Amino acid sequence: EVGDTVEVAARTFPGINKAGGPGTITKINDERSTDGGPMRDGSEKRTTGFTYAVKYTMGGSEKRVDAQWITKSTEEDEDEDMYNVGDRIEARWGKGTTWYPGAVTKVRPPKTRGRSS
Repeated sequence: EVGDTVEVAARTFPGINKAGGPGTITKINDERSTDGGPMRDGSEKRTTGFTYAVKYTMGGSEKRVDAQWITKSTEEDEDEDMYNVGDRIEARWGKGTTWYPGAVTKVRPPKTRGRSS
């Protein structure tokens, strides 16, 4: 669906250099009844009759990515690296090179990581 977070597979082989990566579906193209011309994503043929426009998290976009190159990200995938209050950790202070033992005292929502509060 439009707005879904997805992972697009890299397509790097002769004549194709698409890095893929995490992104968001911005449009679903129904190509079952019309031929939109040759696929430029490395697909020899369309697998579902649908292609997807994807806006990549790290910048850039593609207009016609075949479904075979896309997997849907789940919230579990996004939360894999989450810590819980009380978790034992090691961390560096500032840009130092020494690691110090500690514990998590606050967990911020994913969209606010790295911002000071």
